[in-house]
Amino acid sequence: MPHQELVVAVKSKPSSPPSSTPLPKIHRLPAVMEATGLSRSSIYAFEAQGTFPQSVRLGSRAVGWKDDDLRAWLDSRNTLHVMSWRAR
Repeated sequence: MPHQELVVAVKSKPSSPPSSTPLPKIHRLPAVMEATGLSRSSIYAFEAQGTFPQSVRLGSRAVGWKDDDLRAWLDSRNTLHVMSWRAR
């Protein structure tokens, strides 16, 4: 009697559906320096003081900053500048 093989194809479902939420845009240090006009040391000093957005770790030696956090920080700085100018 000839040997017959039964081949079964199994279609697996993804463990979770793909997220429709876009990932946040991350800016590296040179772009942050250009956007803020701050030096590297000022960015890290302000971050340590808690007055600058917290960086996120991207790897063992890489960090970045979330676009939304930077925009909010820049908006708050602009508002403070305008408010202090109007108070004069």
